[in-house]
Amino acid sequence: MIKLTREDLLQLINEIQSLKSELDNIEVKAAAKGAPKVYDSLSSLSNRVGGGIIIFGLDEDNDFQAIGVYDLNDLRTKIGEATSQMEPPVRPAFTSIRLQDDAVILAMEIPECPVEFKPCFYKPAGLHGGSFIRVADGDRRMTEYEVYMFLSSRSQAQDDVQPVVKARPEDLDEAAIVRYIEIFRERRPQSRLLALPYEQLLRRMNILTEYKGELKPTLAGMLMFGQFPQQFYPSLFVAFVVLAGTTSDERGPRGERFLDNRRVEGTIPEMIGETEKAIQYNMRRSTVVSGFVRQDIDEYPREAVREAIINALAHRDYSHYALGTHIQIQMFTDRLEIANQGGLYGHLSEDGLGIDAPTTRNAALMRMMEDLDIVENRGSGIRAMVESMRAVHLAPPHFKDAHTSFRVTFYNHTLLNQETLDWLQQFKDLPLNDNQRFALAYLRRNHSILTNHDYQRLSGVDSVQATRELGYMVKLARVLMQHGTRGGAYYTLRKQEPEQRQELFPTSQLSDNETRVIAYIKANGYITNSLCRELLTMRDKDAANYLLTNMYRRNLIKRKGKGRSTRYSL
Repeated sequence: MIKLTREDLLQLINEIQSLKSELDNIEVKAAAKGAPKVYDSLSSLSNRVGGGIIIFGLDEDNDFQAIGVYDLNDLRTKIGEATSQMEPPVRPAFTSIRLQDDAVILAMEIPECPVEFKPCFYKPAGLHGGSFIRVADGDRRMTEYEVYMFLSSRSQAQDDVQPVVKARPEDLDEAAIVRYIEIFRERRPQSRLLALPYEQLLRRMNILTEYKGELKPTLAGMLMFGQFPQQFYPSLFVAFVVLAGTTSDERGPRGERFLDNRRVEGTIPEMIGETEKAIQYNMRRSTVVSGFVRQDIDEYPREAVREAIINALAHRDYSHYALGTHIQIQMFTDRLEIANQGGLYGHLSEDGLGIDAPTTRNAALMRMMEDLDIVENRGSGIRAMVESMRAVHLAPPHFKDAHTSFRVTFYNHTLLNQETLDWLQQFKDLPLNDNQRFALAYLRRNHSILTNHDYQRLSGVDSVQATRELGYMVKLARVLMQHGTRGGAYYTLRKQEPEQRQELFPTSQLSDNETRVIAYIKANGYITNSLCRELLTMRDKDAANYLLTNMYRRNLIKRKGKGRSTRYSL
């Protein structure tokens, strides 16, 4: 862990006061009258990818004004005692600074807990009562399922080799198994497994397992070679729907909820093929004519779509917590979303996808899919998605790990349409390369934030080059602003004069949800998280919080209050 410098701390204080908000990796405590309780935040930030920081001495209820801590040495002592009550113990680093008004601010950097020890929890409350997770800028006690997800990452999960207790070997498709063995024989003719008796071979291949003295198909065996896996697991299917607009509450021309609605069942190879066909059938296509050659361009690259389908089926959670859930694919007019139960497994994080070494939750299932040439099992699927989207000037896929679920979103708008190319002309005199111009187009189209990892995915460069090119855009070209430091840094388009700022964030570029939120505030004066969920028919409190916080950070709306009392206005 790189220790926070006083300059870093001062920059964080200025940013928090400017935003009037905590950040997802930063918790603020007043600590003017004594040491506050920090067990929840110690747990949640330790369990967060990258860890986090607690800053003592800012008053959240008074626009995060610096009020200083009551006694620096005593506070450090009491906080140190609190860290020893965690399991595993937290080993923070401290940085303090005295501001011009003599207010003393203390920052405590909390390192990420190693994955093999997560979740970090408050020992007196126990594993389930004392484990917390970071949600937006707050702490929430983990559910039983969330705790299980962390525990399952400590060692190789075995859910895919659990027995299908109500099934018999006869429920498998023997012809499909024979073809699989022949492929195995062709590729590994010297394997000692081939000399085993048939039933013993299937056990070694994790297609069959013993349960109470009887042979039973494994879950992986049933999903790959079953005659009809949904007989035993009715919820293990793919639900595919096509919606009429950009939200789930918009209706079609005849008032229908879905323009297409399919339940895709069968084995994993069958579901992959049928789901691909359903998406391709509903995809829009554009035609480009060059000379005598006519070329049809798909709305979404087929390679990216196929890899996302495969990933959802191969990497989803097959534990007893998730066997009653299905994979959901929603095609909106502006995007395609593919979601499955089970977040990223092991050491993987959103930022490390396609970069870090892959980990496999369902090792036996993946081995079967690899042998059948469905996957490469080398972590190449994410890179294939990113590269195929970049090749046609589409934004890279957006990955969202919610710990117990995972979602990939493809956007169908090109980043280099004529309107955006015209907008980029204002930077024509700056020595920017194609990577940097593409990043500007991404920020304008998505009117959001950009991280170092986002830039790597957009441009196909490594972290060092991304840091260098982003730094140039901040310090020399002055077209971006950097917020935060080191691993928590992110970038936004530099604020322009009012008439220019309108050009950077035109109303036409607001999402449908953002437009509806702004219209609601204009009509009613303010909106809250609960009102936002009611307006947009959202069930997920975190999704509404993410939307509102993102709008706030882009200065589209103002925020006041804390917790359930938080209100947003114009």
